[in-house]
Amino acid sequence: GSLSQPRSEIIINWLDIKRSICQDMIEKSTSSNNQHSFFEAFKHFYTLLLEVMAAAFKHGREVPVDYGKSFFLYTQAAEMGSAYAKNSLGCLYSDALGVENDDKKAFDLFQKSVSGGNKQAKINLATMYANGWGTKKDCSFAVDLYASALKKGHVKVIPFLIDLRDDEDVGKRLRRKIYETIRDCPSRDKPVVLYALAKMDLNRNPLLDKHKKRGMKYLKEAKAEGFEPAVDYYKKIKDDYKKRKAESYKRNRLFKRQKNWVNKHSQPRGNRTHTKP
Repeated sequence: GSLSQPRSEIIINWLDIKRSICQDMIEKSTSSNNQHSFFEAFKHFYTLLLEVMAAAFKHGREVPVDYGKSFFLYTQAAEMGSAYAKNSLGCLYSDALGVENDDKKAFDLFQKSVSGGNKQAKINLATMYANGWGTKKDCSFAVDLYASALKKGHVKVIPFLIDLRDDEDVGKRLRRKIYETIRDCPSRDKPVVLYALAKMDLNRNPLLDKHKKRGMKYLKEAKAEGFEPAVDYYKKIKDDYKKRKAESYKRNRLFKRQKNWVNKHSQPRGNRTHTKP
């Protein structure tokens, strides 16, 4: 920001904090003469500063990447009760960034963050249950957590659901539940959802005609929306079909030639027709 701006506005712009959050903090601190309200508002603002600075060090936003500093700042914010910081701290423990890997610690932080109302933590917690990281593997509960996030419009959980559907520990009933969860989600018309439904139908084993028709219908709808993965997948299916058709044609020609040769040489010697030289 320019130097003509108040210092508080410059900090807010640099840290990319939403104006609505800052306005809420100002209203809380000025609407009452209660000293407790003022300190609560200041604590809320200071926690936001810690969170944004920690994210800046983690992702290299205007500063060099430093996972150690990010871990320290997220720890400070988490101690002040921030659900967002607890989730981010759990990710650092899970991915061994700035600290040694500790899935149990990450799992506990995700649980605390979910209790604090963080939506992303619910997705991370589902991933921990799906893979058995830091806790006993529970695919069914993981599906329930993913489904809860998907109903609120978080379509980014769809790849996790598809991967979980291919897990060896997932039975037929749970696979069906995953398919219905994606099919009945509020974002049904989005290309990413249509593409996911198409892949699940077309990758069935055995692939029945009804699944193939339904899968191609979903795939064409996603392709019509210009969804790049759907366009590439449709092209791959068409190329594979042409390749199989060409191979089938070659096999049929070879089989026909072999059959003609066998018929010709299986005739009795006296009945063979010879051409004069």
